[in-house]
Amino acid sequence: VRQAEPQPPLPKEYASLFYGKIVKDMLDRYKIKLIGGEKVASRDCYVIEAIPKKEKFIVEQKLWIDKEFWYPLRIERNYGEFKSILEYKDVKFNTGMSDAEFEFKSEGAKIVEREFKAEKLTIEEAQQRVNFTIIKPEYTAGYEFSHATVFKSDGKEKVMLYYKKDDQTLVIGESVGVREVPMPNATKVKIKDREAEIDKIFGVRLLRFSNEVEVVISGKLSKEELVKIAESMI
Repeated sequence: VRQAEPQPPLPKEYASLFYGKIVKDMLDRYKIKLIGGEKVASRDCYVIEAIPKKEKFIVEQKLWIDKEFWYPLRIERNYGEFKSILEYKDVKFNTGMSDAEFEFKSEGAKIVEREFKAEKLTIEEAQQRVNFTIIKPEYTAGYEFSHATVFKSDGKEKVMLYYKKDDQTLVIGESVGVREVPMPNATKVKIKDREAEIDKIFGVRLLRFSNEVEVVISGKLSKEELVKIAESMI
């Protein structure tokens, strides 16, 4: 069993994600069509088809939604070359289990609650902790530098640069050897002579490109502003 690598904390914009917001994002991106009804895990479900509104979105989806609790019990995603299927079995909702079932009891043991907080660093301090050169943007769309954090795992290094403007956050991640999350719906853009990809997820735009290190810029900015920030890093 391979242990998952620790991931840096998500920007504040992601903190408020909930199921309703995911549904809204799907309605914005896809044409939704009710195609029937079937049972999954012995529960009655609506079967809906989600077809991308734009050709650049390559992921088609088919969902089985529980009629009573409106929860997806089966999701099929078509990525073109392969298909993924997620299905829940032996599903029960609101079973009335007591909270006592989840209490840990053991003689001589105690519960210690700890909250992980990454150390806030200056860029200079962060640079001393990694073996690659951190790229500082010359243009930040009016955002001011707040702090940097460093994450290391199995010889892989990642730096997160946080910039603030009022209550908004701009995050620039830089890494070497870290496999980033795929962006299957991204579109291609040019950053000077380099190819980059850009996508929008839950109201936050992400732009990714390589300049000796892997760079991911994310924030509630326009495509044009993200490109300007990226160009100032080359």
